[in-house]
Amino acid sequence: MQLTNPPRPLLSQLFTSLCITLFILYICSLASAQEAATEAVEGEWLKSDGDARIVLKVTDGVLNGHLSFVKDPSSPFDINNPDEALRKRPLLGLPLVKDFTKDGKNWTGGTVYDPKKGKTYKGKIWMDGEEQLNMRGFIGVSILGRSEEWTRWTEPAVGK
Repeated sequence: MQLTNPPRPLLSQLFTSLCITLFILYICSLASAQEAATEAVEGEWLKSDGDARIVLKVTDGVLNGHLSFVKDPSSPFDINNPDEALRKRPLLGLPLVKDFTKDGKNWTGGTVYDPKKGKTYKGKIWMDGEEQLNMRGFIGVSILGRSEEWTRWTEPAVGK
């Protein structure tokens, strides 16, 4: 006598299909959350001293940024650059944040250029909510550096 498995009841098949669908939706939501976290850092940021704004953009998983506004345009060039050939570069559009990659909740592995000092530092960037970004520039190890808080820039309403 040959034993055969009875056909699966319809309810069991529906439950299996539901579990597979929920698993696929879960995986898709994880990818969307990672993409949202990547995009949260994008935008225009006001430095804590209010002297400049920087536009940050993620392209192919790499975070870069350039200077978009300077409060005091009396020196519109990169005059403190240690490379004399680069001292005639305009400050507006100047790349300041270069080659950061996502590492958990942080952006690391990149460099930050300070045009006031003409120096380039290693850096670490992380978000503190949607409207605050923290930047740490350092030489060698992170403990030998300084941090700044940047706030998301929004254009003031006209006429108010």
